Amino acid sequence: MSYPSYDNCIFASKNVLDALEAVGETQCCLVGGMALRLNGIRRQVKDLDVVVLSPETDTEALKRALVEYEPDRFQLQHPFDSDGTSMKLYYRIPRTAHRIRIDLLLSTNPEVEIPDGMHQNHFVYLNGLATAPLYFLLYHKLLGWDRRINSSQQWQREKATDVDYHDVLRLCDILYRKGVKPLEKTHGGKTYLALFRKRSDAFGGRYEQVVARRFEKIGL
Repeated sequence: MSYPSYDNCIFASKNVLDALEAVGETQCCLVGGMALRLNGIRRQVKDLDVVVLSPETDTEALKRALVEYEPDRFQLQHPFDSDGTSMKLYYRIPRTAHRIRIDLLLSTNPEVEIPDGMHQNHFVYLNGLATAPLYFLLYHKLLGWDRRINSSQQWQREKATDVDYHDVLRLCDILYRKGVKPLEKTHGGKTYLALFRKRSDAFGGRYEQVVARRFEKIGL
């Protein structure tokens, strides 16, 4: 399977964020693989994860709004394991044979665990694209690792060790070089800071010999 080039992912990211703004969602930023790539972590971008702060609607309604706004670019598809209530959203990249999946992470969904104190003024702009701050990128990776490593599905556990593990280490190195200490971001609130400590302790407990020094350098 081939995936879009980095330049095409940049193009798709800009257009997705612009479309979200056009349908009324003005506080959106990238997380996940695309945000990591923008921060210098070389990896294949397979989908776009977009955080939507203070959304005006729910996830499924927002997907439909994007399709209605640009039906030639956005597409909905039933997943193979669908229960009939959740559709996958894709963005078709013009002048290519590629499309890329869009995952919308709404702050109103407690499973996403977005800190209450995260606001648009915390976004970091890279290549003109809004990305989540580094400390949240690390938290989001730790959260994903924690869920996947404990999954009953083998492919999820493999992603936790083959992808998430390395992403966490690279993010720690970047945070250290930039002098960012996640637990000093008190605007996230006490609950968020406690969860950050819980997630990092779980990761550190499994890979203590490798990550102890890295975590220490960034105050974890």
